[in-house]
Amino acid sequence: MELIQNRKQADMERRGRLAEKETEEQQKKKEVQQKAEGELQNWGEQRKQNIIERRTQNKVEEESFNDSKKALNASNNPWEKVTGYVDIKEGSYQGTKDVSRMRQAMISRRNDTKHGIVKFTTNE
Repeated sequence: MELIQNRKQADMERRGRLAEKETEEQQKKKEVQQKAEGELQNWGEQRKQNIIERRTQNKVEEESFNDSKKALNASNNPWEKVTGYVDIKEGSYQGTKDVSRMRQAMISRRNDTKHGIVKFTTNE
Protein backbone atom coordinates (compact mmCIF):
# COMPACT_ATOMS: atom_id res chain seq x y z
CA MET A 1 0.00 0.00 0.00
CA GLU A 2 2.73 2.36 0.93
CA LEU A 3 4.55 1.70 -2.34
CA ILE A 4 1.38 2.41 -4.31
CA GLN A 5 0.88 5.70 -2.46
CA ASN A 6 4.52 6.66 -3.01
CA ARG A 7 4.16 5.77 -6.66
CA LYS A 8 0.94 7.83 -6.99
CA GLN A 9 2.56 10.77 -5.23
CA ALA A 10 5.65 10.56 -7.45
CA ASP A 11 3.35 10.34 -10.48
CA MET A 12 1.42 13.45 -9.34
CA GLU A 13 4.67 15.35 -8.79
CA ARG A 14 5.92 14.32 -12.22
CA ARG A 15 2.64 15.43 -13.84
CA GLY A 16 2.86 18.74 -12.01
CA ARG A 17 6.42 19.32 -13.27
CA LEU A 18 5.30 18.38 -16.78
CA ALA A 19 2.39 20.85 -16.57
CA GLU A 20 4.73 23.61 -15.38
CA LYS A 21 7.16 22.78 -18.12
CA GLU A 22 4.37 22.85 -20.70
CA THR A 23 3.15 26.27 -19.52
CA GLU A 24 6.72 27.63 -19.67
CA GLU A 25 7.09 26.28 -23.20
CA GLN A 26 3.79 27.87 -24.22
CA GLN A 27 4.93 31.23 -22.81
CA LYS A 28 8.26 30.99 -24.63
CA LYS A 29 6.45 30.06 -27.81
CA LYS A 30 4.16 33.10 -27.50
CA GLU A 31 7.15 35.36 -26.87
CA VAL A 32 8.92 34.04 -29.95
CA GLN A 33 5.78 34.50 -32.04
CA GLN A 34 5.31 38.07 -30.82
CA LYS A 35 8.94 38.86 -31.55
CA ALA A 36 8.61 37.35 -35.04
CA GLU A 37 5.47 39.38 -35.73
CA GLY A 38 7.26 42.56 -34.69
CA GLU A 39 10.23 41.81 -36.93
CA LEU A 40 7.93 40.94 -39.82
CA GLN A 41 6.09 44.22 -39.38
CA ASN A 42 9.40 46.15 -39.32
CA TRP A 43 10.53 44.33 -42.46
CA GLY A 44 7.27 45.22 -44.21
CA GLU A 45 7.62 48.89 -43.29
CA GLN A 46 11.24 48.98 -44.49
CA ARG A 47 10.22 47.27 -47.73
CA LYS A 48 7.48 49.84 -48.35
CA GLN A 49 9.93 52.67 -47.65
CA ASN A 50 12.49 51.18 -50.06
CA ILE A 51 9.84 50.84 -52.77
CA ILE A 52 8.79 54.47 -52.34
CA GLU A 53 12.42 55.63 -52.51
CA ARG A 54 13.09 53.57 -55.64
CA ARG A 55 9.97 54.93 -57.34
CA THR A 56 10.98 58.52 -56.70
CA GLN A 57 14.54 57.85 -57.85
CA ASN A 58 13.29 56.16 -61.02
CA LYS A 59 11.00 59.11 -61.76
CA VAL A 60 13.89 61.55 -61.40
CA GLU A 61 16.13 59.45 -63.64
CA GLU A 62 13.38 59.06 -66.24
CA GLU A 63 12.74 62.80 -66.31
CA SER A 64 16.43 63.58 -66.79
CA PHE A 65 16.65 60.93 -69.54
CA ASN A 66 13.62 62.37 -71.31
CA ASP A 67 15.01 65.89 -71.02
CA SER A 68 18.32 64.83 -72.57
CA LYS A 69 16.50 63.07 -75.43
CA LYS A 70 14.36 66.16 -76.04
CA ALA A 71 17.50 68.28 -76.18
CA LEU A 72 19.03 65.90 -78.73
CA ASN A 73 15.93 65.94 -80.90
CA ALA A 74 15.82 69.74 -80.80
CA SER A 75 19.34 69.95 -82.25
CA ASN A 76 19.71 70.63 -85.98
CA ASN A 77 22.92 68.64 -86.13
CA PRO A 78 22.17 65.03 -87.20
CA TRP A 79 25.47 63.81 -85.79
CA GLU A 80 24.47 65.12 -82.35
CA LYS A 81 21.53 62.74 -82.51
CA VAL A 82 23.68 59.83 -83.68
CA THR A 83 26.29 60.30 -80.97
CA GLY A 84 23.50 60.72 -78.43
CA TYR A 85 22.25 57.21 -79.16
CA VAL A 86 25.72 55.66 -79.15
CA ASP A 87 28.04 55.37 -76.18
CA ILE A 88 31.20 57.12 -77.37
CA LYS A 89 33.15 57.20 -74.13
CA GLU A 90 36.65 55.77 -74.41
CA GLY A 91 36.59 52.97 -71.82
CA SER A 92 32.91 52.06 -71.72
CA TYR A 93 32.79 49.69 -74.72
CA GLN A 94 32.77 46.09 -73.49
CA GLY A 95 33.05 44.30 -76.81
CA THR A 96 36.09 42.52 -78.18
CA LYS A 97 36.50 44.45 -81.44
CA ASP A 98 38.43 47.68 -81.73
CA VAL A 99 35.91 50.47 -82.37
CA SER A 100 38.20 53.41 -81.74
CA ARG A 101 38.24 54.46 -85.44
CA MET A 102 34.45 54.47 -85.59
CA ARG A 103 34.28 56.46 -82.37
CA GLN A 104 36.79 59.02 -83.62
CA ALA A 105 34.98 59.33 -86.97
CA MET A 106 31.65 59.98 -85.25
CA ILE A 107 33.15 62.57 -82.94
CA SER A 108 34.93 64.36 -85.77
CA ARG A 109 31.75 64.41 -87.92
CA ARG A 110 29.79 65.83 -85.01
CA ASN A 111 32.42 68.51 -84.39
CA ASP A 112 32.72 69.35 -88.10
CA THR A 113 29.01 70.03 -88.40
CA LYS A 114 29.05 72.03 -85.17
CA HIS A 115 31.57 74.44 -86.61
CA GLY A 116 29.88 74.62 -90.00
CA ILE A 117 32.80 73.04 -91.86
CA VAL A 118 30.79 70.39 -93.65
CA LYS A 119 27.94 71.45 -95.86
CA PHE A 120 25.44 68.98 -97.12
CA THR A 121 25.05 69.09 -100.89
CA THR A 122 22.78 67.17 -103.17
CA ASN A 123 24.10 65.31 -106.17
CA GLU A 124 22.39 66.45 -109.34
